[in-house]
Amino acid sequence: MSYERLAMADSTSRETYGLAEHLEPAVAVRALNHFATRQKPAGCFHSAWSHVELALNQHADLSDTDREWYLDQAQELLGEVFASQDATENTRLAALTLSSYMPCMTKRACGRQITSEDCHNVYESLGKAIAYLQPQDPDDPPRWRMTETAVLAASARTGQPHLLLYPTSMREECSSVAVRNHDSYFLGDDGQKYPLQQKFLPTDKTYEPPIRLINFAPTIEKSFQCSRLVAPASKTEQVNQTLGMIVAEATGQEIAENEREFLNHLSRAVAYHRTKAEW
Repeated sequence: MSYERLAMADSTSRETYGLAEHLEPAVAVRALNHFATRQKPAGCFHSAWSHVELALNQHADLSDTDREWYLDQAQELLGEVFASQDATENTRLAALTLSSYMPCMTKRACGRQITSEDCHNVYESLGKAIAYLQPQDPDDPPRWRMTETAVLAASARTGQPHLLLYPTSMREECSSVAVRNHDSYFLGDDGQKYPLQQKFLPTDKTYEPPIRLINFAPTIEKSFQCSRLVAPASKTEQVNQTLGMIVAEATGQEIAENEREFLNHLSRAVAYHRTKAEW
């Protein structure tokens, strides 16, 4: 089985693929030290992730207080990214995304249960993150990172912790082995990782099982059909309208019934990959 093959992989594979909880502590400490002196926004973001991954590491000899301290440091580093005039929009959105998950990361690090309320809080926060950087002109092309964030939001709006997608760290997303790259993952009750790779359009690229592939453009096209909403002519407009619906609902605005059905279908399409991964 694919999981058995992964279990037999070499240490390099485990370092780039495995959950932060199960890494060798030396790997997490090495990353922390590597990015400790970075001052530019991208470096601060990398450093924030290294603090998060050390806090999550269950093999490290850390108390809950220690873990919370590392997570507080990560949040401060994310604050530096937000405050910097030099941060790119992609880095800023990635930092906003990670910040949205910090309460869940704290619970994971300290062995506390993720709740439905946590999921809804993630959804609201991601909606605000998208709103912060959403193109003002509906004809402007959406940023690729926003479609990744939209998929995360679609999972969070289910309110079901086992359907909550988590963003990947730079270690997980940028593996030196391309077929192991993934953008997000579901977390099983047994600590199993169910990874997802996202593409905008269908691709011939393949990824190492159990990584599953989700294609965003066909997914939202199907959501338009199922909700009986008229799909805009261009894919840019389709994406921007999708982002607008997520922002509106996540921030407490009233949306039409067929818009809600659109988002329901999108959430079901994302959740399908969690169910399918267990078969």
